Amino acid sequence: MHDELLTAVLRPYRPECRYLKEVTFEDPPVPGGMPSARGWFEIPKAFYIEDTGHFNAVEFILCFNQIGYMLTAHCALSGAFPLVGVWSLDRFTANQLPNVLIVDVDVAFPRGIDARGFSGVVSIPWAEPRSRHLFYDMKIAFSDRAGGHAHGVIRVCLRNCIEQEASLAAAEMR
Repeated sequence: MHDELLTAVLRPYRPECRYLKEVTFEDPPVPGGMPSARGWFEIPKAFYIEDTGHFNAVEFILCFNQIGYMLTAHCALSGAFPLVGVWSLDRFTANQLPNVLIVDVDVAFPRGIDARGFSGVVSIPWAEPRSRHLFYDMKIAFSDRAGGHAHGVIRVCLRNCIEQEASLAAAEMR
């Protein structure tokens, strides 16, 4: 299923921009928690600029998008998101581009990463339904074998994913 999911999630990207090569998911460390994802990335050549010699902000966001979409899909397909229910792969791919939005970005690049091969880990430490939308933070860390690293927290909104009845029930619980 991971190969099928990876192919579906990366389909919107041009072939030269499909940087995520492998992904695995880990169960939540505590009952009721959210799963995490670990991926392996390769960026043989930047598509938009001459070689900078390091992993940069544009590549950070592209790689985050790819593994972030994978974890979002995994959560939606497994029913891990609060009040979202279980989605089909077709429903996820139909919503992937128009309804998964980056709301806020906070990233740091303490030590340069070799973009030709590095790993990334993403987790969801916080999620909250609001009206018909689900807001969640994705904590992301990239690193290479030479000690390079970059990290950040990106707030995401999964729009129009909560049925109206579930949204009203959640509001009443507050």
